[in-house]
Formats: sequence, C-alpha cells, structure tokens
Amino acid sequence: MNDLPAIVLSIMSLAVSLLVAQRVWNFNELSTRRASRETHARMLFDIGKALVDWPELWAVYDTHPLAATRDMSPSAVAKREAFIYQHLNVFEMVRDYYITIIRRDKVDEEYWQSWHVYMRQFFTSSSDARRLFAEQRTQDVFSKSFVEYANGLISGAAQNGPKLPLPTPGGVTATGAPVAPPPGTAGP
Repeated sequence: MNDLPAIVLSIMSLAVSLLVAQRVWNFNELSTRRASRETHARMLFDIGKALVDWPELWAVYDTHPLAATRDMSPSAVAKREAFIYQHLNVFEMVRDYYITIIRRDKVDEEYWQSWHVYMRQFFTSSSDARRLFAEQRTQDVFSKSFVEYANGLISGAAQNGPKLPLPTPGGVTATGAPVAPPPGTAGP
C-alpha cells in the first residue's frame, strides 16, 4: 500500500497532461483556422489589388462596362487569362481547405458559403473563365474533385448566366460570329 500515493499522483499527472493536451489541441486548431482565413483574405486582397492596378482586368466580367471594349491583343488576353488562373488557384485552395482539410464548424460554414457564392458568381459572370476552364489543358492542372466542383458551377452558370455572344482570343464569339466593334468605333 505504500505505492498508493505514487499511483494517485501518477493518475492526477496523467489527467492534468490530458487536459493540457486538449487545450493545446483546441488552441492550435483555432489558430490554424484563423491563419487560414487570413491567408484566404490576403489572396482576395491580391485579386482586388490586381483590379486596381490594371483596371482592364475588369473586362473578364461580361457585364462590366469594360467588357464591351475588351482588348484582344495577345498580351491583353494573356493578362486576363493569368488573372483567371489566379482565381482558379485561389478557388481550388479554398475549396480544398473547407471541403477536405477541416471539419467545418458554424463559422467555417459561413465562410465556405460566402466563398461558394463568390466562385459561382465568378463563373456566372465570366465567359472567359468558363471557356478557359473548359479547356483540357486547364483541367489537367487541377485536382479531379475541384474540376468536378468547378464544372458543376459552370453548368449552373450556363443555365443562369448572362446570355451574351462572348469573344474568344481569336476575335470571334463563342458562337463563331466575329466580335462586333465597340460602340462608337469603326468596324474592320
């Protein structure tokens, strides 16, 4: 019976250790979630900064006034495609975080829903993004689960999005018709 105080002390030490471990785990999980949200916000700020620095990027959105005067030069098309790829990379990272990495709580669910709406609106309002993502070379660089998710958004966008003849880099609309010159300019 001389071992009883040692056993009790060991059990108490184990209980305290487990309690501390649980608190550390919870703190680390909370810190990781906050850091991830900050990273996601920084990525959004980068997108916003790009729009401020190069307003012509607003032309990726079909309903924006700049879309009517899209510059179809190879460098302008490349810049818009890079901007779209920036979105796609952010979208895949954010989707992966909320769908596969964490078990969402109420706050995470609210953030995920806002991101989901943003992604859906992006594909709905950008025929260039839909066209670029439909290319096999684009889909090959993203995870299969993200490709399925984005294709679902695009499918919904095709049903609900703006019904405009949209230009492709070749200077023709998605239907094959030549791009009309912007209002007030001379045609070809």
